[in-house]
Amino acid sequence: MSEDQAVSVIVLRSSSSGNSTLIWNSKHAILIDCGLGPCVTEGLLAPHGFSIRDLSGVLVTHAHIDHSKMTTIERLFCHEIPVYCIPGVKKVIMRGLSHKYKTRFRTFARDPFTIGPFTVTAFPVSHDAEGGCVGFCIATGDGEKRKKISLVTDYGMPDDRIARSLCDSRLILIASNYCAKDD
Repeated sequence: MSEDQAVSVIVLRSSSSGNSTLIWNSKHAILIDCGLGPCVTEGLLAPHGFSIRDLSGVLVTHAHIDHSKMTTIERLFCHEIPVYCIPGVKKVIMRGLSHKYKTRFRTFARDPFTIGPFTVTAFPVSHDAEGGCVGFCIATGDGEKRKKISLVTDYGMPDDRIARSLCDSRLILIASNYCAKDD
């Protein structure tokens, strides 16, 4: 496998204090969620040879602060790094940001889109997040060389839709919530 085809993944942090996952190849890096402060994010990217300025884009799963920290989003926009999210998530995040950032978000619906060599497909996830919540499938390559990485975070109830989205993944990252119901 050539270096261009190699894809690496590292969970920079996964906790109620902040979430962020880095996916990269030899030329492009994307972040899934930016729930850590900009200085912490920079510190976690550095050992892997990256800074915020090197990112090709950031995907946001939902608008909870541990997945989409305002100060980090502002820093990303200052460096002209695209931030991708569904329209409902943009609406919620914009409440905490200066209006000058309104046009900086890149929103998407159901259609796959690309960030560098990565084809991104979002799918809905059941979570109590205002504005909605999505998981992501990130694919590179074609045919036998195709690699698909899938991430689902904070989902409450698994369903067939999620299962179908995760099929054929080489790597699946899952973070789930548990909430006991009072009977």
